[in-house]
This record gives sequence, C-alpha cells and structure tokens, in this order.
Amino acid sequence: MVVLPGTYSISFGEGSYWPPGVGIVTPGLNLIAQGPPGSVQIVGVGTIEMYSNENQYWPVLAGIAIWADNVHVEGFAISGFPTGIGIGPSDGLVSVFNDEVDQCTINGCVNGIFLSGSSPSAPNWQAHIHDNQVNNQMADALLAYAGEGSGILVFEAPGCHLDHNECNNNANCGIGVGSSPNCTVDNNTVNGNASNGIFLEGGASNCEVGNNQANDNGACGIQALNCPGSTFINNAAQGNAQYDFAVQGCNVTFTAVPAKAH
Repeated sequence: MVVLPGTYSISFGEGSYWPPGVGIVTPGLNLIAQGPPGSVQIVGVGTIEMYSNENQYWPVLAGIAIWADNVHVEGFAISGFPTGIGIGPSDGLVSVFNDEVDQCTINGCVNGIFLSGSSPSAPNWQAHIHDNQVNNQMADALLAYAGEGSGILVFEAPGCHLDHNECNNNANCGIGVGSSPNCTVDNNTVNGNASNGIFLEGGASNCEVGNNQANDNGACGIQALNCPGSTFINNAAQGNAQYDFAVQGCNVTFTAVPAKAH
C-alpha cells in the first residue's frame, strides 16, 4: 500500500483509544510513503496527558501501530503522538514477528519507536528497525512511564535488530533495551540525549552492541546493568557527562575504541 505525499492530521482524544493513529492488523502489509523520506507526514493533534494512566498500552498509542507479522513501514514523518511507531501491545495477544521499520523521521512524540512484548522468554521477534531519524522526543511531567522521552525503546521483545538509526537530543535515552535478550544494536548514532546514549538493563542478555557513536549525552554514552553474556565492541564515545562506558553486574566482552573527532 502506497500513501501519497501530503500532511495527514489525526485528532485523538478520549474516544480514540485503539490507536490514535493508524493500526496495522494485516500480516505481510507493506505501508510505504511515496516520495523522498518525510514526504508523507502524520501529525497527531490531541492531549497526550490523557494516557498517563495507561502505560501498559503505550505501543498501540501510536501514529502507526503494528499488530501483525511481516509488516514493513517505510518513509513516514510522524509527530505529536504518545508514540511515533509502536510494535506489539504489551498484553501479547497478537503475533508481531519479523516486522521492519525504516527511513522514518519521528520528532516531538513522547517515545519515538516503541517495541513491547509480553515476556523476555518469548520467541525472538526478529523485528528490524533501521535507517530512521528519531530525534527530539519529549518528556512530560504528567506521564509516569519509566522510559518516556526515549528515541527507540525495546521492552520484553527478544531478538530485535536496531541499526543505522540516528537518535539524538531526546529527553531520555537515545536507545533503551530492557528485558530483551538476543538483540543487536549496531551502527547507530546517539548524541546529545538527556540521559544515556544507549542503555541496556535487566535481562538484556546475550546482546551485541557494536560500532555505535555515543557522544555528549547527559549521563553515560553506553551503560549496561545486569546484562550477562552481552558483547560491546568498537563503540566510540566521548564528552558524556558521567561516563563514556559504564558496566555493572554483567559478565560481558567489552572492547572500546577512541571516538572520532566531532
């Protein structure tokens, strides 16, 4: 399905719950924005704070929500929603295997791209999130979700692949992975975020984090807490407020290279 260039404003409020934007329930659907990336804009017009008590449903409170296998979303510019693109409601009632999101630009949401499943022991999702620009997501004092304000957030979604994304200047971390083993986080740029550039925690085991650039973040460039078996190699970080690299409670392989001048 090809969407023609233009700006599509979608109003949401108390009566628009599942989801405020576009919901994809057809397996194998290709939703492609026509023209150069950003030619098709999806703009949310509503009150984000209305969802402050519905944290468990955040992946579906999205400009584009994916609830099916083998879906491909490409080339959209999204702003103004609680989540820009969400994959998988956290109740785990649908299958979301092998989905792909690429060449999207997401600004001014509370979470840019949010993948959330039902269990860290679930089968690997194999979702592929790549070549997106996910910058300037915002925090809101009325929203209680722990990861709000992140560029890309992965929770209980094993086996995801995040590569060649730009996640800069977000109000929380650039990329966060929690309770999601067997993920890869490679060749991303995560600069100038208010918290960590890349943050792995609590069960993000056996992950691979490589060839990322993480500079000038408000906490650590790359931080890992309780992520056994994960590998960190050839990442570049400098100018971060606390530490460039920080690892605690992990049995990991960790190899760093100097950051390039910037």
